[in-house]
Amino acid sequence: MVTTIIAIATLLFSVFSFLFFELKIKKQEKILNDYKIAEYKEAEQDKLYAHLSIDTYWRDKGTLYLIVDNRGPSDAYNVSIKDLDKDSFLFRDLTSSLPIETIDSGDSALLELLVYNEMPEKARIQVSWEDDSNEKHTDKVVIHIHG
Repeated sequence: MVTTIIAIATLLFSVFSFLFFELKIKKQEKILNDYKIAEYKEAEQDKLYAHLSIDTYWRDKGTLYLIVDNRGPSDAYNVSIKDLDKDSFLFRDLTSSLPIETIDSGDSALLELLVYNEMPEKARIQVSWEDDSNEKHTDKVVIHIHG
């Protein structure tokens, strides 16, 4: 009788242990699957974004370019640049060039800035654009001007 009770208790403990660990594994699989699904959705969403970076480039002593580089997987549309420093004349001649209709993925746009005496060492600008995510993005950037 005692051996039968011990055998039944052992069997019940084994079944309970199996079910407990089975449920734990199922829960971990669900967490992992949810994580993979979220990671996939994020990667798919990221394909819709344009990532713009801004830099300056001196071609020669009298020619300064603003480079708007699109490093994202999406094209950038309606790219506009707003000069946040009111006393800077760097962007005075750019009004006819803006907004830039499209900067393709992996491409860049060169905009010639106004070169003048006593230019600032840096300028604050605001860049706005749209992309395939159908969102409007805005970034404030300080560009450094080395003459």
